[in-house]
Amino acid sequence: MVVLTELEKKYLVFEHLNLSQYLDIKDRISLRNVSKRIRSIVDSWDPKLTEVYYQQCNSWRFISESFNSVIKAEDLSASVLSILKHPKLRLEKLKLYRQDNQWEAVSTELNRTDSKLSIRKFEILNNNSKYIITSNFLNLEVLEEVSLCITNETKTEIHKILHSDQCKALQMLTVNSYMNPNTFPFKCFNICPRLNLQFHGVSADNKIAYVIKNIVRRALIEIWYISNDVNPFNITFMQQSFRREDTLIKGYPNFRHYLIPETEEYYEIELEKECIRVEWMR
Repeated sequence: MVVLTELEKKYLVFEHLNLSQYLDIKDRISLRNVSKRIRSIVDSWDPKLTEVYYQQCNSWRFISESFNSVIKAEDLSASVLSILKHPKLRLEKLKLYRQDNQWEAVSTELNRTDSKLSIRKFEILNNNSKYIITSNFLNLEVLEEVSLCITNETKTEIHKILHSDQCKALQMLTVNSYMNPNTFPFKCFNICPRLNLQFHGVSADNKIAYVIKNIVRRALIEIWYISNDVNPFNITFMQQSFRREDTLIKGYPNFRHYLIPETEEYYEIELEKECIRVEWMR
């Protein structure tokens, strides 16, 4: 005969009344430590999270439609893993601010499991993005967007990143860089049909114009966005760089249409000081 403690009886009542929807992550983690029976109940609940942020030193932020919780999980790695491994978990976003030893331990454990983490958008905000090529815990059938950072120190890894399974079928790859565009490895990205390239520093309008002309001439991509939030583009210079008569659109000075040979399709270039868009119009 199974004998329940009074505390367990109370939490079983919670389960019966479906009160789990009112508990945030802190409450759920606390309940997991009550007993093995209660832990099994808590682990059966749908996490119903939309976003998870890893900040640093085992500091996590869990966001849902009803709560926003920050926990310091120094001794709660098992509880955090129970959430990330949950078969019902469907995240809009997983964001990493720091890839330290604690995160590496979590990702290693995730990689050991057969279950895959279902997220739509995976963002890496620090300047060391090497872990993207070892994130085998991601469900590639769900993953749509990846955002990462590239520096002079990590650009040698870019070939592996761009040829990884995680990047091949993305709807959009976002790359943040503080590099000078003159030394940025643009050629590596010719295999990226959909790219959002965000520079944060030195401008090089000459180089950007040259790169755009090259990808348009060779019909290499589907859609690219290129921006620089520190030094916006010189629109007058860009307009003059793309001034071929047959590409001008009357009444739209910031638009250009470049016909693709032997087709009725064309590349549309939209020139704005905040962002330049290059898109294959089919």
